[in-house]
Amino acid sequence: MKRDTKKKIFSIFVLLMFMGSSIAYAVSVVFQRAPAQGQQSLVYDKPLADSEASKLIENNIVVADFYYSNNADSSAADSTITGLAQDLSGYLAVDKINAAKYKSLADANGITQFPSFVLKGTTIDTVSGAISKQDLKSRICQLYAQPIAACA
Repeated sequence: MKRDTKKKIFSIFVLLMFMGSSIAYAVSVVFQRAPAQGQQSLVYDKPLADSEASKLIENNIVVADFYYSNNADSSAADSTITGLAQDLSGYLAVDKINAAKYKSLADANGITQFPSFVLKGTTIDTVSGAISKQDLKSRICQLYAQPIAACA
């Protein structure tokens, strides 16, 4: 084989390898996040850092900041949001924020009524006071960048 022919074959081989790896990368990015059935819920007992929340939102996970005080309405809302975290397993992160302990954070977000939710997804939605599980789920489902099966 001539030297020019070998160079051409090698160049074509390198080009095909590059194209193949690019296609493989593109496919892996598209299918990078398919949560397993029964995946553990994402419930935290502290506020999430903005960088943590941003990473979750980028992965089509809605972040619910749940501000509570020690009253009966907050207890019922805690059960509601924890149940939703299980129903939307892998797609809803809840950070439970004690308003007495994190008063400056509550004040910074304009939270004056308890319980309150700050829902972060494609947009930010604030819900104050008692709300039914179905109404809260409906508001959360509007915040996904890509629709999820549990909201259909």
